[in-house]
Amino acid sequence: MIFTPFESQTSGRRLLLKLSPEDKQKWDSKPRRSHMQMEVTDQTTGRRLVVRSASCGAGCYCAAEVVREIPTGSTEALHYHD
Repeated sequence: MIFTPFESQTSGRRLLLKLSPEDKQKWDSKPRRSHMQMEVTDQTTGRRLVVRSASCGAGCYCAAEVVREIPTGSTEALHYHD
């Protein structure tokens, strides 16, 4: 799945990521207006990012934005929360 979150909360620039079927399922199963953060991994580069729902501009919150990047080699586990 191609995933195009905003680079940050203040950026209009979008990233082009390729998600695994598991990450796609996690993203698709969360409530749209949820502020829940989740970790996704770009299958092309291996970058691990924490993302959350974001406004697309129409108020439906179908977009995503990057909260932060998890450093390479980190064993950090994200605890999902709303």
